[in-house]
Amino acid sequence: MARRDDDYDDDDVPWLAEVEEERPASTSVSQRKLIGGIALFAALLALIIGGVWAITSGQREGGSSGEVAVNAEDVPLIPADPGPYKVRPADPGGMQIDGAGDTMYAAGEGADVGGALDPGALPEDPMPRPGTAAAQPEDLLPAEGASAQVAIPPARGTVAPAAGASAQVAIPPVRTPAAPPPVPVAKPAPLKPLPKPVAPVAGTPPAKPSTGSAALQLGAFSSSAAADTAWKDLTKRFTYLGGLSKAVGKVERDGKTLYRLRATGVTDAAKAADLCARLKVAGEDCLVAP
Repeated sequence: MARRDDDYDDDDVPWLAEVEEERPASTSVSQRKLIGGIALFAALLALIIGGVWAITSGQREGGSSGEVAVNAEDVPLIPADPGPYKVRPADPGGMQIDGAGDTMYAAGEGADVGGALDPGALPEDPMPRPGTAAAQPEDLLPAEGASAQVAIPPARGTVAPAAGASAQVAIPPVRTPAAPPPVPVAKPAPLKPLPKPVAPVAGTPPAKPSTGSAALQLGAFSSSAAADTAWKDLTKRFTYLGGLSKAVGKVERDGKTLYRLRATGVTDAAKAADLCARLKVAGEDCLVAP
């Protein structure tokens, strides 16, 4: 038998029951909270405006920040110092610096300062090596008629005499060594007369005196007179060149005529090298020439 609809209960079928519509939660702010927020914002704004007004009014009226001039006439005027604005110095050239006018700067720029060499700058002669000098004899013997006093230490086991007592010490006499026997001196042989010089044969040039095997080349000059002047100056400044002979030779070089100055008569090449070295130390030009 068929079942009627009244026989069904809503509790038996819950999905068929009526459901109440859900309402969303209210997100609006209450009127009281809204009024309080507006009042707080207005108070903060009034506080900021009041602070700005207080600062600006204090600056205008001369507050703690200092006096501020409003008009240009109120700016203080600073007077200038009495006296002239500029004073010409007593020394227009400026401060003098030590060494500013030395000849070294002019010589470095190529100017002729008219300097002269110091002969005292030449190298000194070498000193003898230690031990090579002759020993000086010492006079160990007393002078004739003088009494010799010799301090003799007391022997072991003896007592020294008391102060004030006279002590007599026997001093052996000093013996003077006998003089060596005289050395016989050989008599010199009689001198032979020198041979008379033989007159040279007519047409044959006389032989030149013998000279050394080396020479010093001291420079080349534009004229013979300039070479002679240089030789006189060198021999005057360097005395060790006085024993040498002057030789001026004419040479042609690059289409120019030069007069070469040489000092001849040097014994050997070693001596010539030594003389050249001494001249170079003094600032002169020198070359060993055969």
